[in-house]
Amino acid sequence: MTRVFITGGAGFLGCHLVKALVADHEVVVLDSLSPQVHGPAPDRPPALAAEARLVVGDVRDAGVVGPLVDGSDVVVHLAASTGVGQSMFEIRDYFDVNVTGTAVVLEACQRARRRPGRLVLASSRAIYGEGRYDCQACGPVVPLPRTAEALAAGRWEPPCPHCNEPCEATSTPEQSPPSPASIYAISKLAQEQAVLTVGGAADIQAVALRLFNVYGPGQSPRNPYTGVINAFIARGLNGTACDVYEDGRATRDFVHVEDVTSALSMAASGRLAPGVVNVGTGRATTLMEAASVIADALGSPPPVVSAAYRVGDVRHSWADVGEATGFGVVAKVGIEEGLRDLAAQVEGQSWADETARVEAELSAHGLGGRASG
Repeated sequence: MTRVFITGGAGFLGCHLVKALVADHEVVVLDSLSPQVHGPAPDRPPALAAEARLVVGDVRDAGVVGPLVDGSDVVVHLAASTGVGQSMFEIRDYFDVNVTGTAVVLEACQRARRRPGRLVLASSRAIYGEGRYDCQACGPVVPLPRTAEALAAGRWEPPCPHCNEPCEATSTPEQSPPSPASIYAISKLAQEQAVLTVGGAADIQAVALRLFNVYGPGQSPRNPYTGVINAFIARGLNGTACDVYEDGRATRDFVHVEDVTSALSMAASGRLAPGVVNVGTGRATTLMEAASVIADALGSPPPVVSAAYRVGDVRHSWADVGEATGFGVVAKVGIEEGLRDLAAQVEGQSWADETARVEAELSAHGLGGRASG
């Protein structure tokens, strides 16, 4: 039986992936059970399939990671600190977990008596930054990260980096050059480049899935930096209007965790060629659209545009899924269906609304505020 070793396997993505794999594979999970994700007194998550072996430990601990990699046929590397905003002031921690942790995994792969044949990384759309735009005068361009000054003035749309004229966002293909806009994004790009480089040198098939904005059941309600959908859910469950950042027209590619799990399973089983693949829906959804679906489903007040902003956020981001479709990676869950199903599953639960605390934390570090323009 194929042995699959999953770092960060007790988290949101990990629990879904383990459930999909345990029937046909021996699955071993390493997870630190971080209190920010799992609570102050973490135990084995109920969502983690009982058939999987759980090792509680740190991905940066070579003494723990090495024996778990040795003898594994497939390594799926999910372990990471996530969150654009938090990464901008917990810089050392994000690099330590994401980059050093990846280095430990890669060294273990190289030193194993029997190297794994396949290595799968959960990469991120964040590496693209603003992704691809089209300028009438300059053609395809990648705008520079938006400055704190521009955001404070309410200049939401990034201009062409060459002529400074307005440009139009389009879907982002894998060939788009990286332009990370946050420490989190930089750390994910470093992860990806290290995995692909070492994979090629060590004759390990390495696949990096550039995941767009993943949502769905099982995401931690305790982590206020885990994503905008959770923030909207927390507000709705507390009967408060969703606070939609900027002018509400920023776009994201929200992809359901079931579709991401399918892509990860395909990568782990060898059905994807080595290299990078976008995992998204190919559809741009505004933050206001997403917030409105959630508010309607939970019966909470309509969302409110706040003109709040975070330094490091991108304006527009959605996937060109042409390459993924060629491999058979196809998103099947639509955004309205997925959000309404998620709202139905969490309705009646108690979630803490951390919006004010997060905004205060970012503002204290000069990383957020509300536009005056």
